[in-house]
Amino acid sequence: MKRCGLFAEKTPGVEITRACSAEDLRAAYGLVHEVFVERGYCTPKEHGMRLRVFEATAEMATFVAKSKGRVVGVLSVVGDTQDCGLPSDRAFKPELDALREQLPEGGFCEWSNQVVASNFRKTNVPTELMRCAAAHVIKAGYSHSIISVSAVHGGFYDLLGFKQIGPERSYSKEIDDPVVAFCLPSALYLAPDAHEDELAGFVRRFMATENPYLAKIDTW
Repeated sequence: MKRCGLFAEKTPGVEITRACSAEDLRAAYGLVHEVFVERGYCTPKEHGMRLRVFEATAEMATFVAKSKGRVVGVLSVVGDTQDCGLPSDRAFKPELDALREQLPEGGFCEWSNQVVASNFRKTNVPTELMRCAAAHVIKAGYSHSIISVSAVHGGFYDLLGFKQIGPERSYSKEIDDPVVAFCLPSALYLAPDAHEDELAGFVRRFMATENPYLAKIDTW
C-alpha cells in the first residue's frame, strides 16, 4: 500500500480540507452521486447530488480533497442522533441498537460518502481523508465509528482497526448493494496496547498521534 501511494507523504497539488461553503458541499455530494451511480450504488437524481436527511444535519462533517479547485475526494462523518439515527440503520439496525444500549446517547458516529475520483484512487487521497475523519472523531469525543463497505474492502479496514459487526446485507432497498458493517473503537488510536505490534503502532501513529489534521479540526 505504501508502494501504490496510499501512505505517501503528500499528493502534489491536492488540498485536504473541510467543506464549509455551499459550493464545496454541492461539489462534494455531486461527486458522491457521480461515483455511486457509476458503480450502481444508487439511481441517478435530477439534481445530480446524493442528498439524504443526514447531509442537512449539524452532526454531519464533510471533508474534501481538492485539485486545481475541483473536488476529487469526499468523506463525511455523521453523529448518531435520536431523531435521525445513522445511515447504516437501514441495513444494520439490530447491531447498531445493541451498540446504543452500551454507549451514552450520541456516543458513536458513521463514516459515510466515501468516494475518490478515478485518477486519484491510487494516491494518498483516500487515507488522508480517513485521517481527517479520525481527527474529527477524536476531537468530537465519539467512542466508536461505524462504516458499511463492500466485503472486498474488509481487509483494508481490518488493517485500520475496524472489526466486522454485521453480516453482508444490501445497503439499499431499491437496488442490490451488498455491504458489511465494521466498527472501530476510538480507544484503539488513543493509547498503545500492551500487545501492539509494529503494524498496529504504525496505524495508531498515522491516524492519531502523528495526525496533522488534529490541529486543524477546531479551526475548520
